[in-house]
Amino acid sequence: MHVIGKVRTAQAPAAQIVGQMQTRQAVSAIQKSVEGRGFGHVIYNKLASLFNEATAAVAAAPPAPPAVTRTQAELKTFEEIPGPRGLPVFGSALDYTMFGPYSPKEFTVALKDRHTKFGTIFREKIMDEEFIYISDPKDVSVMVRNEGKYPCRPHLEVITESRAQQGLPIGVTAMQGQEWLNNRNAANPILMRPKSVRKARSGQRAVTNDFIDYMRQNRDAESGEIHDFEFGLNKWALESVAVILLDMRLGLFEKGESKSKMVAKKLHHCMDIFFDLGARLTFSAPLWKLWDTKDWKIMKKSQKDEFKYAGMIVDEKLAKLEAAKAPPQCPFSSKATTSSRCPVKPSKNANSLLEHVISNESLSRSEAVTLTLEMLAGGIDTTSTCAIFMLYQLCRNKKYQEKLRQLALQSSGDDTKEAKDQFVRLLKACSFEAMRLNPLTYANARTTDQDLVLGGFKVPAGTVIRFTSHLMNLRNPDYFPEPEKFIPERWLDKNSKYACKEQFAFTPFGHGARQCPGRRVAQQELDLLFRTVLTNFSVDYHHGDIGTKVRLFNRSNLPPKFSFTDL
Repeated sequence: MHVIGKVRTAQAPAAQIVGQMQTRQAVSAIQKSVEGRGFGHVIYNKLASLFNEATAAVAAAPPAPPAVTRTQAELKTFEEIPGPRGLPVFGSALDYTMFGPYSPKEFTVALKDRHTKFGTIFREKIMDEEFIYISDPKDVSVMVRNEGKYPCRPHLEVITESRAQQGLPIGVTAMQGQEWLNNRNAANPILMRPKSVRKARSGQRAVTNDFIDYMRQNRDAESGEIHDFEFGLNKWALESVAVILLDMRLGLFEKGESKSKMVAKKLHHCMDIFFDLGARLTFSAPLWKLWDTKDWKIMKKSQKDEFKYAGMIVDEKLAKLEAAKAPPQCPFSSKATTSSRCPVKPSKNANSLLEHVISNESLSRSEAVTLTLEMLAGGIDTTSTCAIFMLYQLCRNKKYQEKLRQLALQSSGDDTKEAKDQFVRLLKACSFEAMRLNPLTYANARTTDQDLVLGGFKVPAGTVIRFTSHLMNLRNPDYFPEPEKFIPERWLDKNSKYACKEQFAFTPFGHGARQCPGRRVAQQELDLLFRTVLTNFSVDYHHGDIGTKVRLFNRSNLPPKFSFTDL
């Protein structure tokens, strides 16, 4: 691998000074004018003036001197990476406002346009942040195969800042270095070991059976459709993940109202806001850094509520674990104490993540509770959305629905044997193919910890790389022959003519040490769901084509009005 030094180009001093002065003046004027005047009118006048003056400054400034002399003709410098030309200080931020061509609600349109214009690699600066985007799976491979002991996935500032401003922990997904590794190592024995995950199988099977009863009770007699089926799936996912995280039932399918049902509704609402506004605030001009915008206030409240309501569930389990020794001590509860020690006795055979991590003191008490409640909240929407996309494809491709049904009817009912049978193998292939056609995410990111060569360009250590293979390649015939067709066989036989041509073209759960920690749990939940649903119902869909609504984690763009008919 070609190793190079850090490469940067200094901006022309005249343009930089003018741009900074103009930015300060414009921001000050905007802030003073927001009260009592038309917001859009003020923004337009100030930013349009800034645009004209800054463009003139850039044109008048002398060209920047080259920062490095090439030593090998076949490699290009970091500064030569193509990308959109932006304004001083603002970069291309205005492209994602009412004055630009792109909406932050559909940032994928911008990424596709950029890749079409600049190729498989481009460079973009938005205010004080700079990113390199890559879509070639070979470049993704180079990046992830050269990660160190602590792979760095850069945090989303809207998440970390909204939590920090309210005294909330940033969470394991935003942690880096040894702190991140400690949390992952604490969780892996329960979440990533097949034997540990199987221990929760019988409990999760009981949850799924209750969900089937719920479906029958709430099914329309004529259409076979279930009112607000998506929220029903969310309740199933929350109840299922609570089995392995807390070793408890929440009673979400019991009749009547309860605190747990209220919490489920609140968490569902919080995660909707988190995924929607998280994307919108990340891929738009960051005005929230200048003042508390409406969306920023809503985002902050959703983060506070997420910890509050997930903390209520954790409180209940802690009360049971600690009843003989101490009161509940969830740090986000009104009952919180200052103690960091847990009275729960050490256990080598813990039945839940919370009990395992706390009792074995692999993390501090506060860290253990934070890890558990964050995974509790994060394990709801993603699994239920994947189930929706799978059901949709099985309705459009009934032969695979029937194949899965026949394999499920042949299963033994033994937890250990079921986890490895032919049904699981085909279902996993169907889940991958459904997620290829309707991805849960379009982009991921890393910060390089060493100098790399990507797309023929020298990329120095410390660069934020966003890889967009999911956006650009999942329907690309160069990687997936007959890409518009649902063909699970792609994932069953690597020698199939339909097989994926590049490993890193599609990584639905991520890769390496920072892959999704709940991957095995989600796959087991989907196994039990489809094994049970398909042996009880024939599933159909009679409405418009379901597509993907773009968010941090995507969802279906239409209500999933499936029709369930008893077999």
